Amino acid sequence: MAIKFETLKSYMPDIGLKNFDSQPGKSENDGDLIAGFSAETSDDEYKKLSVGVILSLQENGEFLQIRFARIIEKKIIQESLYRAELMRYFLQINYERKIGRWCLDPDDGDVYIDWAIAIEDNDKLTLNQVKRITNSLISSTRETWPSINRILKTGSELNTETLKKDILLMLMDAKQFDIMPMLGNTNNAEILAKIKILATQGNFIKIKEALNEI
Repeated sequence: MAIKFETLKSYMPDIGLKNFDSQPGKSENDGDLIAGFSAETSDDEYKKLSVGVILSLQENGEFLQIRFARIIEKKIIQESLYRAELMRYFLQINYERKIGRWCLDPDDGDVYIDWAIAIEDNDKLTLNQVKRITNSLISSTRETWPSINRILKTGSELNTETLKKDILLMLMDAKQFDIMPMLGNTNNAEILAKIKILATQGNFIKIKEALNEI
């Protein structure tokens, strides 16, 4: 037996999605439940996010996909020079997390996180199971959203303060003390990300040139 679409609908208020649209599918137990949620992160720069949520019951109730979509404006993704860096970051966090698969849709360029359950002949998909998956996706989205924004903007998930600390430590190790004061007034994350790459390469002449141009 498969889970009924009406049963899945009854779970929605308990997983924190009280306001949703219901779109029945072709079979009795297929359909999409579409909602949204807003949340705040612990990041000072990227504080508030809004996400679309889709619970899609497929294969006559034997397969459930939960997807959080529209996490980042598509225009930002399309215009970014750092999509390759974003994919490497997704590869890393997908390896580290138990639940949640971060993806970049190759067709429409949407960034999303999802998870799926093959129910098959088991009709015992419980509210607690759905709630655990949904809460895990919410938690991952709140933690990851600021980093995604930074990577698309600068190529690095680190904020300005962390970038500066990392660069200063590398300059100290390399005894490049004359460059350190030059870094003080630099607060552009994209420039700092490039300087960190140059510091990793030991290209301190290029760092001086970059900082002198600011």
